[in-house]
Amino acid sequence: MIFRPAQARLRALEDAARRFGEGDLPARALQEEGERIERLVGDLLDLARFEAGGISLAQESVDVDELFERVSERHAKTAQDKQVSIVNRTA
Repeated sequence: MIFRPAQARLRALEDAARRFGEGDLPARALQEEGERIERLVGDLLDLARFEAGGISLAQESVDVDELFERVSERHAKTAQDKQVSIVNRTA
């Protein structure tokens, strides 16, 4: 499968960006893009496994308040940088 070698190359790219310059903006941007691409490749691998019957889904309950809180925390820095507020309202 082509995804495995791509993941290895992306990890090498991220490592090179880390070594290239800690705190250096271009290196950091390169590292972040590599991480995004690696997540995309991982998602594609999961999709391929699912389509091949290698993954089954199980329905389960989710605490929506907790989920929204985690999502808000994850995106808080981006929201702050863009000067927007994240407001959670669940009823």
